[in-house]
Amino acid sequence: STDNTLKALEPLQPDTRLRIFSKSHEGLCSALNYGLKRVRGQYIARMDADDLNAPTRLAAQLNFLRSHPDVTCAGTAVAVRPLETKKTKNTMKTKRNGREGEQDEEEKEEQPKGEGEG
Repeated sequence: STDNTLKALEPLQPDTRLRIFSKSHEGLCSALNYGLKRVRGQYIARMDADDLNAPTRLAAQLNFLRSHPDVTCAGTAVAVRPLETKKTKNTMKTKRNGREGEQDEEEKEEQPKGEGEG
């Protein structure tokens, strides 16, 4: 990790429920396999650094797995939220104003019919 994760985990080391490992930079798959070889628990839950976790996720997955012993893996749905974006003028360059490319919607509305074509 490049964000001092190991240093941040140091205060947790006395907790015997946790085991903290460090591995040289060999990629995500290598790190996951390294960790899987060392787990001792019955269940494994993982997240990526950019994942968000619902507070009830683990309990819901655990309840599902316990009530469906034939199932060996549980995942979660994805909630997609629209990003807030700010429209900028002339994000695409136009031939009309001496630049190349397409026009943005605002510029199309300002342009008299027939101008900027071809």
